[in-house]
Formats: sequence, structure tokens, C-alpha cells
Amino acid sequence: MRCLNCKRDEIPDCLATSGNCPYCGVYFPSLLRNMLPSGTLLHDDKYRIDYPLGQGGFGITYRGFHTVLERELAIKEFYPDSHASRCQNTKYVTVTKSSQDAYERGKARFLREGKILAQLEHPNVVKVQDLFTERNTAYLVMELVKGQTLRDILDKQPEKCLEVDTIEWVMNALVNALEAVHQQDIYHLDLKPDNVLITEEGRLVLIDFGAARQGFTRNSQSIQAFTESYAAPEVILGEEVGSYSDLFELGMMLHEMLTGELPPSAFARSFKNELELTLNLADPWQSLLTQALKLQPPERPKSVREWWESRHQLITKIDEKKAFCYVQLGTNSLKEGRIEDAEKAFNAAIYFNPYNAAAYYNLGCTLRKKRQLKEAIDLFRQALALEPNYAIYLFNLGVVLHNDRELEEAIEVYQIAISLN
Repeated sequence: MRCLNCKRDEIPDCLATSGNCPYCGVYFPSLLRNMLPSGTLLHDDKYRIDYPLGQGGFGITYRGFHTVLERELAIKEFYPDSHASRCQNTKYVTVTKSSQDAYERGKARFLREGKILAQLEHPNVVKVQDLFTERNTAYLVMELVKGQTLRDILDKQPEKCLEVDTIEWVMNALVNALEAVHQQDIYHLDLKPDNVLITEEGRLVLIDFGAARQGFTRNSQSIQAFTESYAAPEVILGEEVGSYSDLFELGMMLHEMLTGELPPSAFARSFKNELELTLNLADPWQSLLTQALKLQPPERPKSVREWWESRHQLITKIDEKKAFCYVQLGTNSLKEGRIEDAEKAFNAAIYFNPYNAAAYYNLGCTLRKKRQLKEAIDLFRQALALEPNYAIYLFNLGVVLHNDRELEEAIEVYQIAISLN
């Protein structure tokens, strides 16, 4: 037996059964007493159980070993702890008569989702390598992903949050993974940093799929296969779920990565009748989270991909506003004779919005005052490329060409300006 807290492997099964780890003193949940002991062989001795890696409401995950290929792997056993028990001698899983139908439905869904996940070849989704039934339950054999959880990484940060560039990378990988499984009608429903693994090579892998889709509901003897602090309200209530449910939990994770803390849970908000969250974040994060964390599923975006990609439009609008403000600032500076300040402001406007014709035009006017005629001509032409029928731009281009002794071209430009206005 292995302690899930201190990771010591040397715990005899008899000590684990007594309830506490002899090394760290942490109490063993009752589920641990029903785990398969180290050395258990499965599937005609093809796989060997080494020790448990983790547990959830519907399953136990072990580190295993392929006895033929001699390689490590992960094995997940379907084991709804509130319904199932295990014979200590035969290791056969039994359930009560009242839970039999729900148990069989859950096992069938476990197998169905395992088959679908086995067909997915996605770098951000844990790879299923084998699937079989034995001892009245089912097993998924998966790649063993070695690395840190996102929870480990967050806990190591001073403020428990991440830099924006890192958040973008994490979110891109998670959206890619969720989009792939949503297309197969699979929903994760237990998204949290603990279920995200990041390897030393920089690969992000989403693990533990389908936790709340195994055929049981909250009304089915109150099995809880979700994490309440992250869960969408419909997951907590055992109602119909969809991609919008994963989106809610992804929003909770995004808020945590940005701020170092979770917003109020769906349960707490429902209890206080707080339909709208009060967030104090800059866009695009404010708008993204406001959409994702709606309590009513129909009010959330249906597609995780479309929701995440919408940030580009939000950023564009923000940058357009910033560019407009810098143009106004530069114009005022130019009127007051502060040429250097005006030049900086117009350059900033172009940085935020490369399609702002007024920024190029006004920067051209600024450089004309500095007698940088060639540069001014280029800027007026860039402004005209964006707004070719603006007579005032043509007029000022003509003036600079005239000053630069490009008289023939100046005449042509003036004539076009006259024809427009």
C-alpha cells in the first residue's frame, strides 16, 4: 500500500486498514481500504498493480506495470465508492441490489467513454491504451503522465497566480483538449488544477475525464464526483450538462490563475441569489469571465473555442480605444508645441492600432514640423492607403511634396484632392 499523502510505499495493508499512515499519521479514507493491493495481477496477468495514485467518487487510479512490455502505465478502475464494495479474498466488486441498475449504467458509460477516448490522438488528452472488464467492474489502461499538477505549480507561486503569458498557454491547451472531447459528446465536469498535468518537456495533459457522466446523479444516493468549489450549478444539482458546464469550470480556473483565488462558488451564489458576479478585472478577462460564470446554462456560450477566441475581438476593441486616446493626446500636444510628446503619442497609437489612419496622418504632420520630409511623405501615404478618399490627407501630402521639390507629383496630388473636395 502507498500513502497518498507522504508517498511512502512501505505501508503494509494491515496498517492501512487500521486507518492511519504510520509515517505521516494522515487518516486513510475508507475507500483506501478497498483498493487493490500492490502486486495484484489483471487481464490474464498482463498488468500488475503497483500502488494507488488517486481516487475520486467513481474510480481509483493506480500506477501499474505492463508485465510483457515492461513499462509503467496508469490503470483506472471503475469503483463508485458509495455503491460498491470489494471481497477481500477474490477482489470481486459487489453492489447492493438497489444500486445495481445505476451501477451497470455507470459501468457502461465508463466503457463507452473509454472507447471514444482511445480513438483520440490529442497531445492534451491522456491517451487510453487498453480497456477491459474483470471482477464485475471495468478498467482503463492509460499512459502514465509524469509531471506536476497545475495545483502544484500554483501553490509554488508567491501570489498563487500565473503570468498572463503562462495563462494564455495553459488556456490554449485546455481549450484544445476540451474542444476535441466535446466533439465526441464527452464532458469532463471536474475541471480543476489538480486534474491538469504538466510534464518537464512542457506538455499539458488533461486527465480524469467523465467524472460526473457515469450514470449516477445527485439524487442517486448523493454521489459527489465533482469538486463543489469549481462545479457548474447544473453539475451540482444533477441536471442536464453540456459543453457549457465545462466552460463554467474553466472560467473558475481562469479566475484562479489570474488572481490567485477562486470567485464565490455556484452553490454560494445560488444560496445568496447573486446572479451576477462583481469582478474587478481588466478586459478581456472581465468580459470572458462574466460570460463563462453565468449561473443559467443558456446564458453561457455554447462553444469553449468560440468563447476563448472572442478575446481577440475584445482586445482589438480595447486597443482601438487606446489608439484613439493616444491620437487625442498627440493632437493636443502638437497644438501646444510639444513636438516630442506628440511624436511619442502618435507612435503609441500606431502600436495599439496599426489601422488607425489618423495616427499616421498626425505623425506625418509632426515630422513635417521637424523637417523630416521623406518620413512625413511615407506616413501620409500610409494614411491614404487606409483612407484613400480623404482630401485633407492628399492636401497635406501635396504640401510636403511641394516642400521637398517633388512638384509634378505635388500637382497630381492636389488635383486628386480638388476632385474629391
